[in-house]
Amino acid sequence: MTRYALSALLVLLIGFTSCTIAQIPPAPQPAVVPVTQPVTPRKPFTIVALPDTQLYSKTFPATFTAQTQWINDNTVSKNIAFTVHLGDIVDSQHNSSEPVKAEWTNAKNAMDLLNGLKYSVLPGNHDNLVKGKIDNAFFNSSFPYTGFEKYPWYGDHYPLNGNENSYSLVDISGQKLLILSIGFFGNLTQPTVELSMMFDWANAAIAKYPERRVIVVTHSMINNKGAFSRGGKLLWDQMIKQHQNVFLVLCGHVCTESTVTKIAESGNVVNILLSDYQCDEKGGNGYLRVMEFIPSQSIIHVETFSPLTNTWRDKSTSFDLPYIFQ
Repeated sequence: MTRYALSALLVLLIGFTSCTIAQIPPAPQPAVVPVTQPVTPRKPFTIVALPDTQLYSKTFPATFTAQTQWINDNTVSKNIAFTVHLGDIVDSQHNSSEPVKAEWTNAKNAMDLLNGLKYSVLPGNHDNLVKGKIDNAFFNSSFPYTGFEKYPWYGDHYPLNGNENSYSLVDISGQKLLILSIGFFGNLTQPTVELSMMFDWANAAIAKYPERRVIVVTHSMINNKGAFSRGGKLLWDQMIKQHQNVFLVLCGHVCTESTVTKIAESGNVVNILLSDYQCDEKGGNGYLRVMEFIPSQSIIHVETFSPLTNTWRDKSTSFDLPYIFQ
C-alpha cells in the first residue's frame, strides 16, 4: 500500500472514531439534593413589668421581695428576657417630703434579687420630687449606672453621671429589642433646655439601632381614661411618634389598667399599656404585669399575676396584642 493510501486510511479511521465517540451519550449524573437544616421553633419569652412598688417599700417590704424572688425563680421556666420597673419605687420622697432612707433600703434589697438578670429601673414622681424640684440623688445612690455598665446588654445612660434615663439591648428568640427607660421629668407641656438634651440623647439612641424594635418604659404616660398626661404628651411628641420601630410603651402612676393604641408618624402602631395596683389591698397585693411573646401565634399575651397570693388577676383583664415576629 502506498504512503498516500495509508494516510487516507488513517484519516478515515480517525474520523470514524471521532464520530463514534461523539455519538456516545453522557453518563447520567446523580441528582443534587439540597441540604436543608431543620427549622428550630422560636421559644416564647416573657417581659415582666413591676408597677409602682412605693407602698411595698414603705410598709410591705416582704411583698416587694416576693415579686423579685418570683422573677428570679421563674427566669428559666418562663424564659423571662427582661424586667422593667415603672417608677415610684418608694413612696415618701414626694413634693415637700424628704427622702426616707429605710424605704430606699427596702427597695434596693428587693431589686438586688435581680442582680445578674436583665432589668431596668427609672424614677417616678415619688422617687425624685423634693420640695417641688427634680432631685435624683437618692435614686442614683441606690441604682447607679456603675452597677449596670458591667453588663454587655446595658447600652447607655443619661445624664453623664446619672441612671435616670437608660437603654438596654435584648436579643431573644430571634428578636432584637431596645428597651428605653425614661425617668419622670415633671408635668411639663414644653421642653426645657435640659429636657431637650435628654430627648436628643433618646432619639439618637433609637436612631442608632434601626434594626431593633423599641419598647419605651416611663412612669407617667396616660391617665385612667386613656388620655395623655402632660408629660406623656410631651414624650409622645418629642420622641415616640417620630420613630417607626417603636411598638410598645409601658407606664404606671395611676391606679388602674388601661390600654391605648396610637398611630405614629410613619404609620406604625404603638400600644400604650398602663398598669398600677397600689390602690388594691396591701398596697397592690403583689400584682405585676406578665407579657408573654408567643411566636407561634404572633401575639403578646398580657396577664397580671401576684406572687404574694399565687393567683392571677381577674381573667377578664388579660388580653392579646398582635405582634409580627422578626
